[in-house]
Amino acid sequence: GNIIDNVLNLGFLSKIIGYFGGSVAGIIASIALLFVMVRVFVMLLMAYVMIIILTMFAPFFFLIQALPGQNGARDWFKQMAGNVAIFPTVALMFIFAAMLGGLGGLGGGEPLLKGQDVGQFPLFSGDIDAASISKIIGLGFLMMTPEAGNLVKNAIGAKGPNLGGGA
Repeated sequence: GNIIDNVLNLGFLSKIIGYFGGSVAGIIASIALLFVMVRVFVMLLMAYVMIIILTMFAPFFFLIQALPGQNGARDWFKQMAGNVAIFPTVALMFIFAAMLGGLGGLGGGEPLLKGQDVGQFPLFSGDIDAASISKIIGLGFLMMTPEAGNLVKNAIGAKGPNLGGGA
């Protein structure tokens, strides 16, 4: 609401538009965050289950490795490293979101941008509160969390399902 009120320079009408626009934007952001948090939960749950399954079947992977010309252990290590690496990735994304956005619910303190207004953006009138921009950046980091888990798993080279459901 504050961002809309600062951008529009229409007097009392900008307050009304800011209130209703901010309410609608807040509802949309809440639904999107709920969806992202469910995706993160499912991603972490699937990674945890895969770690347990890989641990149970580790002797068979190593048995296959004993056969000439087989690479069972390499696949096992890639899968295990990919699934284990998801947990610190999610934690780091939450920490970055808290630090950048000053999101108190995640342990953040003051927003990274504070005390000054961000200059006029093109086609906008008025200054925008820097703390609001910082919170939007923090929410953006939270929205990127499922895809970051997939990126780390793919970077390690682990094959398997797309745990975050992203493209």
